[in-house]
Amino acid sequence: MSVSITRQEGETEVPRLIVDVDGTLTIDNSSLDYTAKEPRSDVIERVNALHAAGVRIVLYSARNMRTYAGNIGLINKHTLPVLIAWLAKHGVRYDEIHMGKPWCGHEGFYVKLRSMRPDQFLALPMDTLRATISCGESDSHGT
Repeated sequence: MSVSITRQEGETEVPRLIVDVDGTLTIDNSSLDYTAKEPRSDVIERVNALHAAGVRIVLYSARNMRTYAGNIGLINKHTLPVLIAWLAKHGVRYDEIHMGKPWCGHEGFYVKLRSMRPDQFLALPMDTLRATISCGESDSHGT
């Protein structure tokens, strides 16, 4: 459930925004299956605005990592088409999708240097967010 702002090593022209899917683009409701997940329209609108401004949007997901025991081939076959259909239905603009983010479980969480929660992402003024993405420098940790 995070939004990370990163750059590829050596990348200078196109900033990238790495966006988690579930709990960031969707409302976190574990009682709904993936096809019925409700969109976070506020986050989607902001992601789409950044995409329109030239930011490269990369989606990543841990969907079905536990179900398919980390088998990316099965996840791409069974889960990715469902996600692509959901993204199209809700008008999410993106450049790439990466499946296979390690699943931390219900008790775990992710620790990431360059990230923000969806509420922080929404709270930043758009010009500040664009400047942060465009001017962010790679740190000594390679992130």
